[in-house]
Amino acid sequence: MRGPFLVLFVLAGVGLAAGCSDDDAATDDGGGDGGGDGGDIDELGDGEESEWGPECLVDDDCRDDIDCTVDICDRGLCRNTPDPLPCQNDQVCDGQEVCDPRDGCVPGEPFRGCNDGDACTMDRCIEPEPGMAPNCDHLDLDRDGDTYVDLHCGGDDCEDIDPLSHPDAMERCFDTFDNNCDGFIDTLDPVCQMNFDTCATPRELEPGVEWEGFTNGSTAGVDASCDIDSYSDVVFSFTVTETSDALLSVDAGSEYAYVALQRTCGDAASELRCASSSQVSIFERALPPGTYYVTVSGWDSPDVTGDEFTFRIRVDLTPSGPAAPGDSCDDPIALTLPAHEEGDLTRMDDDVALTCASWMDGADTVYTFELTEPQDLTIDVAAARISPYVALQSACLPAGTPLVCDSGYPFHRTIGNVPAGTYYLWVEASGSGTYSLDVSGTPPTPPPENDVCTGAVDVSAGGRFEGTLLSSADDYAPSCTGSTRDVAYVLTIAEPKAVSVVLRAHYDLWPYLVVTTECGNRAAEVACQWYEYPTTVDWRLLDAGTYYLVVEASEEGTFDLEVTISDPVDPCAGLTVIDATGPVSGTTVGGFDDFSSACGGSGGQDVTYELQVAAPSRFVAEIAPMAAGDWDTVLYLRSACDNDTATVLACNDDYAGIGLRSHIEVASLAAGTYYLTVDGLGSYASGTYTMNVTLNPL
Repeated sequence: MRGPFLVLFVLAGVGLAAGCSDDDAATDDGGGDGGGDGGDIDELGDGEESEWGPECLVDDDCRDDIDCTVDICDRGLCRNTPDPLPCQNDQVCDGQEVCDPRDGCVPGEPFRGCNDGDACTMDRCIEPEPGMAPNCDHLDLDRDGDTYVDLHCGGDDCEDIDPLSHPDAMERCFDTFDNNCDGFIDTLDPVCQMNFDTCATPRELEPGVEWEGFTNGSTAGVDASCDIDSYSDVVFSFTVTETSDALLSVDAGSEYAYVALQRTCGDAASELRCASSSQVSIFERALPPGTYYVTVSGWDSPDVTGDEFTFRIRVDLTPSGPAAPGDSCDDPIALTLPAHEEGDLTRMDDDVALTCASWMDGADTVYTFELTEPQDLTIDVAAARISPYVALQSACLPAGTPLVCDSGYPFHRTIGNVPAGTYYLWVEASGSGTYSLDVSGTPPTPPPENDVCTGAVDVSAGGRFEGTLLSSADDYAPSCTGSTRDVAYVLTIAEPKAVSVVLRAHYDLWPYLVVTTECGNRAAEVACQWYEYPTTVDWRLLDAGTYYLVVEASEEGTFDLEVTISDPVDPCAGLTVIDATGPVSGTTVGGFDDFSSACGGSGGQDVTYELQVAAPSRFVAEIAPMAAGDWDTVLYLRSACDNDTATVLACNDDYAGIGLRSHIEVASLAAGTYYLTVDGLGSYASGTYTMNVTLNPL
C-alpha cells in the first residue's frame, strides 16, 4: 500500500479538462442511456491489473495491507493498483519482481539467457555491474555439489545425485550406493567384507581418513575393559611414525559403542583408554612411535539397523604439542566470578576419576577460583552433544567428599553458603564436544529453619508448601538413601485419617520422601520412597499420631509438598475372600500402601485378601512366574487386619530358587480368618501377579 498523491494529481487534471469543456459531445460515449458513474469509471480506465474494492469515503478506507499497491478511493469505490517498483531488489539474474494485488511482492521470471543447450553444463547467471548486461558461467555438471563431475559428462562421479559418493569417498556398506565408484556396491565391495574381526587381521586406519565400520558377521573375541558384556567386536590399527598427538573418533549415531585403545591387541592391561557412548572421542598426547590397536563393539538393534551395528571411525595424528590450559591440575583455568567460559573437550586428556563418575574414561577440564567470603554458588554447564559430569571440590584431585558431583543435560546447581577458600571445578564427559560454563556467586543463604525436626514446618492443616534444601545439612540417615541434605515437616492427626502426600521437585532435583514417627530412627519409618515424578504416598487409614515428613536429596534444589487430609476409609472392608485352593490374579499398580511387614521393607503398594480356613490345614502361597518379567514381591500372612508385627504368621521377600518372587507356608494353620497380603519391596515394586494358594486340610 502506498500513497495516492501522483494518481490524484492526474485525476484532478482529467476532471478539470472535462469540466471546462462546453461541448456536450465530449462526454457522450454514444452508448445510449447507460451512463452515470459506471460510464465514468469505464471511460477513465485503470489498467487491467487494478483491483476494485468496496465502497469508500476516503483513501484510508481502502488500505489493503499490501505494501506494493497504490490504494485510493475513486468516486466512492476503492481501487488498489499494483506497482512493481518497490518490489525490485536491484538483481538482474532473478528477473523483474512482480506486485501481486493479493500476495504482494513475488519473484518474477528469472533471466534465461544463459542456457547454452548443453546437458553437461550447469548454466549460471552472474550479476553485472549496474547498467550492464549479465554474464554467464557454464560449469561442468556436478548436481550433488561434491566437486566431482558427472561420469556421463567426462567426469568420474558415478553417483552424481549423492554428495557422499565419488572416487575419493568412504564406501558406506549399507546404503545401496557405490560410494567410492570402484564398481562394487555395499557388501560386494572388498572394504565391506568382514575380514577385520581378530587381532591377527586388523583393518589399517589411514590418518585423516574416515571409514565406515560394522560388526555384521563378527564375533566377540577381543577383550576390552569397558565392554563387560562382550558384544561382537572388530579391530583396527594405526601406526605412529614419530611422537604425535592422536585423536580417535567413533560416531555410532543412535547406537552405543565401546571403544578400546590398546598397545597390544586384546590385552586389557595395555589399554590406554576404554570409553563408551554414542559418540566416543579418545585423545592421547605424545604417543610414541609404534602400532596401536582399536577395538570397537556395541549394541545391536535389529529393529533399527538390521543385524549390523554400523559406525564411522577415523584417527587424526598431529605433531605433539603442549597441553591445553585446563588439561590438568598443573595449569587450571582461573576464573573470576561471575565467569563465563566456552570449553572444548575434544583434545583434552583424562586426568581425574570423579567420585560420581569413577567408571568413566572421559576427557576433562579443570577450572579454579577464589572465594574471599562465604557465598551461594550457581553453576551452569550447557552442551549440545555431550552430557557433562561436574564436580566442585576444595582440592584439585578428588580427596574426601566434593561439594557437588553430578551430571545434568544441561547441568544446573546452586550450592548454599560455600565457605571462603580456593575451589576447583571439573567438567568431564565420555564424548567430545563443546560446552559453555557459567559460575556466579551471591550472598550466602542461612540454613532453613526446618533443617532439623525440632524446627519442622507444621502441615497438620493440609495445603501446599514451597520448600528448599539450599544450605541445609545432613541430619538424618534414612533406610532408602544416603542423600546428604534434608528438611523436615510435621503432621499431627488426632484421629485416624486418610492422608495423601505429594512431593514435586523443581528443575534438576531428585528427592526422597521419608515418613517417620521419630526422626533419625529407621525402625520408626512408615515410608521411605525415592522420587517418582512426582512422589505420592497415600494412606486410606493413617493412625492418629505425629509424623515427620522428611525431604532428602543430594542436591540443593527447590520443591513443593502437598498434604491432603480427609475422612478415613477402612482398608479391611470389602476384601476379596479366598477359601479354597486355586490361583488368584490381581495387580498392585495404582493401589495403596496400607500394610507392611518386617521382611518386606516399606512403601510398596499392596493388595490384601481375607483368607477363610474352615478346618486345620497346611497353607502355601506362592507368586507364579510373570510373563512381563518378575517384579520384587513380598508375601505375608497375618492373624489380624492391622500393621502390628506381632500378628505376622509368615513373611517372605525372595524365596530360594524363584528369584524375586515370594513363597510362604504354614504347616498347620488353625481354622479361622486370616489376612494375606501381596506387597512390593519398596515404592518402585508393583505390577500384576498370579498367586497360587494351596489349602490342604490336615
